[in-house]
Amino acid sequence: AVDLDKCQSAKEVGFEPFETSPDDTAVIFYTSGTTGRPKGAEVTHFNLYSNALWVSERSLEHPSEPLNVWGPGHCTLALLALSHSFGQTCMQNAPLLSGGCVAYVAKFDAHNLVHQIAQDHVTILAAVPRMIKEMLALPDLSSKALERFQYCLVGGAPINQDVVKAFEDKFQVSVLEGYGLSETSPVIVFRSPGIPRKDGSVGRAIRGVKIRVVDEQGQRVPAGEVGEIVVRGQAVMKGYHDDVRETELAIKRGWLHTGDLGFLDEDGDVFLVDRKTDMIIRNGYNVYPAEVESVLCAFPGVIEAAVVGVDDEKCGQEIKAYIVGEFDEADLLCYCRKELAAYKYPRVIARVLELPKGHKGQLLRRMLRS
Repeated sequence: AVDLDKCQSAKEVGFEPFETSPDDTAVIFYTSGTTGRPKGAEVTHFNLYSNALWVSERSLEHPSEPLNVWGPGHCTLALLALSHSFGQTCMQNAPLLSGGCVAYVAKFDAHNLVHQIAQDHVTILAAVPRMIKEMLALPDLSSKALERFQYCLVGGAPINQDVVKAFEDKFQVSVLEGYGLSETSPVIVFRSPGIPRKDGSVGRAIRGVKIRVVDEQGQRVPAGEVGEIVVRGQAVMKGYHDDVRETELAIKRGWLHTGDLGFLDEDGDVFLVDRKTDMIIRNGYNVYPAEVESVLCAFPGVIEAAVVGVDDEKCGQEIKAYIVGEFDEADLLCYCRKELAAYKYPRVIARVLELPKGHKGQLLRRMLRS
C-alpha cells in the first residue's frame, strides 16, 4: 500500500494522465446474453459523456419548473451494478458530472434500501421492476423519513402501470420510465416529467438520438405498426469487441438494430412490445410474452413471471408461464382470461423458486425454452 499523503505528486505512485480521444473505447459493457453468448459492446468516451450530460441536464427537466436535481444538494443511490451502463451512467456519471452526491450500496435488500434512502437523504433512485415490487411489499414508513426522495427511474424490463401508480402513492415520488441498451450507453428513450404518461410508453427519443421502427426489409413502418426498433446517434457504440460479424449484423447503414419489437405513435412516443426472438406464434397469432408477464405480475402474490412458447401439436406453440410467488392457480387463470385475449393467456403454469437471470438481472427466457 502507498501512503498518498507522503507523495509529492501522482507521478510518484505511478499515476499519469493517459491521452485519449473522444472516439477511443472507454469501457466494454457485456450484454446479458438473452439470445445467446454475451457480446462486448465497445462504448467510447464520447458515448458515455454525451449520455451522462443529457441525463444530468435534461432527464428531469420540466418546462414550467426548471430544476437541477442532479447537482449540489442532491444524492443518488448507486443500487444497480456499475458494471452495467444503466447504473454507471444514471447513478454515477450523471450526478458526478453535475456536482451531486453518490451513495453506494453493496447488495439489494428492500428493507435496508429504504432505510438508506432516508439516512443518506437520497433524492434519486434507479431500479428495475423486481426491486420496485419488493419495495412495495414493505410496511409503510413515515413520509417525514423519505421527504427528500423525489424521483425513481425505471428500466431494464417492462413494468405494469398499476405497480407504478402504487409505488408513486406509497413513496410520494415520480416514477419515470426509460429504455436503453448496453450498446447505447444506455439511454436512448426517456419520459421526462414534462412528457405526458401514456400507458405502455417508455417516453421519447433523447437529444442526439434518432429512433425508427422498421420491417424485416429495413423499411420504415407507419405510426402504430409493430416492427424492430433501430437507433442511430451519439449514444451508439463503436461495435462489438473482436467480433466483426456480429457488429455488421447489428449496425447496418449506420443504424443499430436493437432486436426489440415496438412501435411509435403520432407524437413520437415509443412503445416496447418484446424481443424478436421471444415472440410466440399460437394458432397463427403473435403473442408477446412481455404483455402476458405484465398481467401476471399485477396479480396479488405474484413476484415474478416469465412466459415462453412450448411446442404443441395442435397450436404450433402453447403458452407456458413460470411464476415465482404465492397465489391460487385457479384464481390467477380466471384473472388472465378477463385481462387477456383468448389466444394470449397461459394454458400451463409452473411454480418456481427463481427465474434464470443474466449477470445484469435480465430474464433468460432461452434457458426456460430449452
